[in-house]
Amino acid sequence: MSAKWNKKFEIGHASIDHHHKELFELTTMLDRAVYFHSEPMVNDIIQYLETYVCTHFQEEEELMLKHHYKGYQDHKDASKWTEINLRNNR
Repeated sequence: MSAKWNKKFEIGHASIDHHHKELFELTTMLDRAVYFHSEPMVNDIIQYLETYVCTHFQEEEELMLKHHYKGYQDHKDASKWTEINLRNNR
């Protein structure tokens, strides 16, 4: 079962908070598709996520660089791992 969105996850940036909330929703949809053995739906969600997370990570990383965020490289590394993992699990 996937985690539920909670307002305590908000970081105070409207666009990023919206992305995070949508990622929670997509994870829930993916869990349901797996549970119901809907391979076409699983593939569609993963394909959408591949594009969505790239856009999301790019926006986050631009903000991190702009604000000199110290955890930038760790975030970038984790983002790259996520992108590769999504591609490899379609």
